[in-house]
Amino acid sequence: VQFASHMDVVSEKISSLLANVPPESLREVRDFFDPAEANADEIAKLKESELKLQDKHFEAATLRFRLLLAKAATMHAKASWKILTTVSDADVDRAAVKGEAVPPQAVSLAKLYKYIFTHASGTCSDRVDAAWALLDRDEDGLLDESEMHEVAFLCLSPVQAALKALFGEALEVSSVRTPLPELGSAPTTEPPKGWG
Repeated sequence: VQFASHMDVVSEKISSLLANVPPESLREVRDFFDPAEANADEIAKLKESELKLQDKHFEAATLRFRLLLAKAATMHAKASWKILTTVSDADVDRAAVKGEAVPPQAVSLAKLYKYIFTHASGTCSDRVDAAWALLDRDEDGLLDESEMHEVAFLCLSPVQAALKALFGEALEVSSVRTPLPELGSAPTTEPPKGWG
């Protein structure tokens, strides 16, 4: 119960931060350009002022995605309570061989917060390291195969949930069914919004 309440508090704090970064910033997302993905001819045609890499909308969209990612990680950790507290058979076997006590069926709050915060500001590698540490209860650096699968699940599930939320929000503020101004006139009826 205490773990769930911690996760609810973190989720509420992230939601309050999300309220400060409105999804309307996603409206401009389709106008961003990554020169790394363009050929030399395309880049030569553009003026420097048209490259919107340091645009306030880009920064707001990135911040919004990071917050959605942290919130998804929080909710996934809450839903994964049983996985996070179950000591693996391999950990029990290693403890028996070494003559040590079985690792506790507890979750380190510091490791849990590190896992969440790496979703807000870390790299993919940081997220894997944090998820690995979260499941490595005996802190020997070793995980068995099923725990490695859980690490992958702990890393990928929040990204999937956050991307789904981000794309849903982006479609709500600027439907892909709406034509670009230079491609045609505005639709006479409101285009459908959302995924379906």
